[in-house]
Amino acid sequence: EVLSMNFVSTKHGFRIWLIPIILLLVASFAFGAEMNVTAQSTWGYLPPTNPSFKYGGTLRYMGGWGPLTKNFSPFAPSTLGIITYQIYETLFYDNPLNGDITPVLGTSYKWEDSNLKLVVTTRQGVKWSDGVPFTAKDVAFTFNLIKQYPALDSNGIWSSISELQSVQASGDNTVIFTFSKPNTPMFMYISNQLIIPEHIWSTVKDPVTWNNPDPIGTGPFLFDSFNSNLNEVVIKKNPNYWIPGRPYIDKIEVYSTDSFNYVESSLLAHKFDWGFTYVPDVQKIWADRDPSNNKYWWPVVSTNILLINTQEYPFSIPEFRQAIAMAINKEQC
Repeated sequence: EVLSMNFVSTKHGFRIWLIPIILLLVASFAFGAEMNVTAQSTWGYLPPTNPSFKYGGTLRYMGGWGPLTKNFSPFAPSTLGIITYQIYETLFYDNPLNGDITPVLGTSYKWEDSNLKLVVTTRQGVKWSDGVPFTAKDVAFTFNLIKQYPALDSNGIWSSISELQSVQASGDNTVIFTFSKPNTPMFMYISNQLIIPEHIWSTVKDPVTWNNPDPIGTGPFLFDSFNSNLNEVVIKKNPNYWIPGRPYIDKIEVYSTDSFNYVESSLLAHKFDWGFTYVPDVQKIWADRDPSNNKYWWPVVSTNILLINTQEYPFSIPEFRQAIAMAINKEQC
């Protein structure tokens, strides 16, 4: 069992993620680490099954969020986001480290009409977990729903400065995003929007407050159970997932507690494979306990911020703050 972690420093210690190295990314449950498609000639590419990866097993996750709520709405700011992102999928995955774009429910895209139109081709042969075929109409419905209900538009896709005018499906496998002015950076937000099934959500009276207790998605996992007594959510492998041979694992169990100490002790005892907690002395309490397995590093996709009270001397002096910024070894941070 190989564990690793990254952390963000705070005044009194570290807030850390403990992650099995064998997972690499949450997305690798479905795609595998080799799914990193950038060339136009490989759009729509399905990654081959890696024969060195073992099938089966359960990933056990522990978080310090307190009581869980049975809310699987992909629009809700819920602690169960770790679950909804395994049930629902986006059009593309936009890698924030290098800009590589991986096709998911979308297989290709192109800008037309002097960048006033974004044309996305959607994947064929995908089905929702209830067996209904996925089409471009589901994509158009998703974006028009968040336009109708701005409270669902957490990324501001329809904000007054996005310049997006309309989203329409053209047939079963093409979606056209029309802009009033060119705004190509909006692609990142469009590509990362979770897509929902029209045949389910079109019947919902109030999408803003709906908890979506029995989620229907296209993702690698299906909702299995929710236990309020154990504060546990379980998702299981989708046997009909559109990528053959994926995911590799059978099940993910997510637990939550309001005690960081319990999370810490459980992870140290290897009762869980992955977790989120607070450690006052990460080197001594975590790394030194098992130097060959317990590792840590700065998160590569997070922002490390040094917050300064500019109302207090000498932090009130701009030149002093600039000197601090110049003295920090940013490569080490």
